[in-house]
Amino acid sequence: MATDPDVIRLVELYLRSRFYRKMRFITNDESYSHGLLHPPPYEMLCGPPDLDGLTEWRPVDSPVDEKIVAGFERFLGVGLPPAFKSLLTYKCLLETDLHFAILPELDPRHPLGWLEWSVKESRDSAVLARPWYVPFTSARAEMGVLCFDTQRPSPDGDYPVMLAFDRSIVSPGLPPEYAELHASFKSYLGFICDVLEYTIGFHDNPQPLADWLTERGRPVPPEVRYYQP
Repeated sequence: MATDPDVIRLVELYLRSRFYRKMRFITNDESYSHGLLHPPPYEMLCGPPDLDGLTEWRPVDSPVDEKIVAGFERFLGVGLPPAFKSLLTYKCLLETDLHFAILPELDPRHPLGWLEWSVKESRDSAVLARPWYVPFTSARAEMGVLCFDTQRPSPDGDYPVMLAFDRSIVSPGLPPEYAELHASFKSYLGFICDVLEYTIGFHDNPQPLADWLTERGRPVPPEVRYYQP
């Protein structure tokens, strides 16, 4: 499987962005006290922690291969978007909450981790009401999950990216919220790359994101109006 160019661009931009930074080194004992499942993968750490308990880390090759992805698709009963499959099989990244978007965090020790997460989130009431939705990552600001709308495939096997948010957790009685955020996962990936590029150069040119995108002839998704760098 050839790696999607936008996936390669994403990792390259991420490594230049402010989101790629030292991370807190958590021991097994500390992980329980902090409510975390496990310390970071040792194969991703570049050395021992410094005096502040922080350590450098690096991306490593994903443990997910084409056979595992094919198993995901058989289990889910649907195909996954080509660019998403490329993301799953390329590199493991940590700290993937980018504020404006969240990417799946791939752990080299748990190649089935994404599928386990997706199955768990599919039990959310907002997703249960639309069982053809396949959750693929969390939504920003803990406002639900992002899903593939598998009833609307494109000719190349991609799907619209939908927000599914159970608003009853905010106020009992409110119905779920659904919104199409991007026409496809490919366009969502391109948007993430664009915003990473924007944040890298923001201090040299602090114009609004919508203006920056328009100036470069790139799509301006609806959620851009909410984005603050």
